[in-house]
Amino acid sequence: MRSKFFILAVIVIFPKLLLADNPGMRFNELLATNSIEEFVVCVESNHLNAPLMPSQWFISTVTQESSRERLTTARSFGESLLKRLDSYSTEVVVKSDLSLTERQADILLRLACWIGSVEGYGNTIIASRVQDLATVAVGRLVVNTNYPMAKVLSLVDRFGGKWYGANSRAAVLDEEIGEEVFAPVLAKESADENALANVWIVGFLKNAEKKKKIPLGFELRGVDTNIVNGTAISRHLGFFLDSTPVGDLTTLERWNLKQHERFVWGVEASKNMENLRMLARFRELIGFFPASVPYKNHPFHTQSEAAFEYVWRPHRKKEGPIYGVAASMYESIQDGEFLDQDTWIQHTRAKETEEVQ
Repeated sequence: MRSKFFILAVIVIFPKLLLADNPGMRFNELLATNSIEEFVVCVESNHLNAPLMPSQWFISTVTQESSRERLTTARSFGESLLKRLDSYSTEVVVKSDLSLTERQADILLRLACWIGSVEGYGNTIIASRVQDLATVAVGRLVVNTNYPMAKVLSLVDRFGGKWYGANSRAAVLDEEIGEEVFAPVLAKESADENALANVWIVGFLKNAEKKKKIPLGFELRGVDTNIVNGTAISRHLGFFLDSTPVGDLTTLERWNLKQHERFVWGVEASKNMENLRMLARFRELIGFFPASVPYKNHPFHTQSEAAFEYVWRPHRKKEGPIYGVAASMYESIQDGEFLDQDTWIQHTRAKETEEVQ
């Protein structure tokens, strides 16, 4: 009953945010007083766009003074959201009933879509983080054969987003650098993702030349410098020098670092997403998850992998050898060891600390 009244109240009251000069501040207030699910319902019900969240480097180096406060507040909202996601992850990784797990998966995928719909440096990073966390809930649904296969496929189809694409990443890079440098090269190369790498490498080489670490005119084999606007790059050499993270860092810990090169090679889509697609495909074609094989000796690392390989044989030629990934995913989910990247980093640190003590 509370949720119905909550939604009605939001629709009546929340439009005041549309008049706010600093929407990031209002989103911060809303996030502080509501759950993740309630927050998503609010922004969707009122058709509110996510705030643009550039990098800290952009705010410090490129943005005009008149926009600095608004963008800083937007980044503050992004940081607050990452903190809430870290807290929310403790609920997601705990096994729960089907209804709650389904709701967690759905709300996280909707949140990722909302954040990622705006092409921004921080938006892309957070959308990727949210989807990675969503895979934990989706994974438990995939391995539960009581959960309808049609619903599994619907959830898996929602993985990904335009923010992973080369065109979107080029747009973010150009917004951050303050000039069209990446997108024109991408257009010349028919959206070949290597074009973004060519631009970045030329910037890297020009920085190295400036520091006299390499001779002038040095070229790397396979890098087409002719399609790159070297003059434009020379105006923004600082853009091609990123922060160097030490060790594995969570998304929150990397939030204020400069990591534009991630957008060049492709903001890391969760490996869990592709692996879950394979596991879902396995279940779709086989219909169950085998536990044993009709023979004792096998060349596989685990009994589970042997069982998965055995039932997969009729599909291997057409579908490929996905049984190994499917078996590994199934085991890790069943054992409660299937985690999003940030939670995995935190758990690994905790184990290392225990070992030292």
